[in-house]
Formats: sequence, C-alpha cells, structure tokens
Amino acid sequence: MLRVIEEGEARRDWIEYYCGFVLFLRPDIPARLKEMKDVLADESYLKALKLTEDGKAEEGMAHIRGFIERHPLVYNGWFILGWALRLLRRWEDAGAALRKAIELGGGGSDARNELAICLMESGDIAGAKKELEAALYNDPENIKIISNLAVLALKTGDREKARAFFRTVMEFDKNDPVARKYIEEI
Repeated sequence: MLRVIEEGEARRDWIEYYCGFVLFLRPDIPARLKEMKDVLADESYLKALKLTEDGKAEEGMAHIRGFIERHPLVYNGWFILGWALRLLRRWEDAGAALRKAIELGGGGSDARNELAICLMESGDIAGAKKELEAALYNDPENIKIISNLAVLALKTGDREKARAFFRTVMEFDKNDPVARKYIEEI
C-alpha cells in the first residue's frame, strides 16, 4: 500500500483513504516521525554530516560516534559512520557500519551504493554487484550507482558492459567527469 502511495499509482481520491488506513494500522507513525525529526536535528549528527560531506571523515567520525551512543537504533548515524570509514578506506569497518544501517531500516540506494564500494574494494565482486543491483532497482536514474556498475564491469574485464553503463550515465549528464574520463580510456 505504501508503495502504491509512493509511486502515485493510486487514484488521487484514494490517497486519503490509504493514509488513514496506514495510520489506523500504525497510530504511532506521527509520533515516530516527530521523534526522528528531533533526533536528526541533533548537533552532533549535523556536525558529523557536514564534516563528512566536506571530506573531513576523521572529524566527522568523532561527532557521529557520540550520536550513535545516544541513538544506537537510528540508521542515519550508522550510515554516516560507514560513509566516513569508507572515505578513510577502512573497507571492512565501513561495510559493518553500513550493514548495520541497512539492518536498522536504512536500506536505500545510498547505503547500498556505499556498501557496494566497500565490497568492491575488498574483493567481494559478487556482493558488490548484488548491492548495486538492489540500489539501482530502488533508484534507477542514480548516476553514481550506474557509474559504480561500470567500474565493477571494468574490474571484471567486461569493457563493453562498462562502456554501456558509462554511456547511460552520459545520457543523464553529458558532463559527468567520471564517465567522460573512463569512456575515453576504454
């Protein structure tokens, strides 16, 4: 039912009915959403996110660890920890944190893409492929995922598949620097 609402396949006049039905089944949803909003406004979380975005992974990790101690069941903290560890090339630790994020409900395309990078770099090609395909299923126009599928194809020696993936990326963004660089080298 949520997928119907999310994808917009339901008739517009039925949306209110579906939302009411979901709230009948899970009356705790509004309170949980408010709690999540409050948790994600946490200063440590916001600092960790900003620092990691700015490439300061070590500093970001220092802030996110405190957040995780206070909120161990919030997947967002585990995702940022995994992302920071991945930036530091600590593949195994990053993979463990990202798996925890996915286990806690953060199995979106970003977490699976980050996990796939860790798996790819640690030599688990089959695992990386599985995660990238799951991520692409959820987010079929995400050029980061498509680029990573191309890199994975290169790692397995499939130059034609890699070229096809990079061409797809360039259909979405003609100026994508990663796709441009690789497509010229293949």
